[in-house]
Amino acid sequence: MPWKEWKYTCCKVVGRRVPVCPDCGEPGEYVGWTHSMIENMCAWTHITGIQPIGHHRKLLPRLTAPCLACEGRGYFDTPAPPGYQACTACDHTGLRLVIDPNQLVRIKAWLDKIGALAGQGQKARAREALYRNPHVA
Repeated sequence: MPWKEWKYTCCKVVGRRVPVCPDCGEPGEYVGWTHSMIENMCAWTHITGIQPIGHHRKLLPRLTAPCLACEGRGYFDTPAPPGYQACTACDHTGLRLVIDPNQLVRIKAWLDKIGALAGQGQKARAREALYRNPHVA
């Protein structure tokens, strides 16, 4: 479910879900609709098929970018209730895939291999395979 988001010029805080700065009481500037952190993680997994957290994330190339149609928000403002409309260009995820689908398949296979090694109790080999990856560079 999307949330309204405001940014504040007073305290340089972005991403609050209240129209008035909770620190100083100054009114914020409405930015638009956005997802929660959990919804963002689910959106990334939906687009890539890869878990959104873990040591592998820092080794992966950039897999996604903000949707061009909705500027990464996943929703558009509308005058009619409920006040938003889902972006159909990105299936309301706010993301688009920026790598070749074949490369994504190779990356997933690499991650599956590492997961299998770790699952077999071979954490040292899994860690070694994680940092020696020919498909991610």
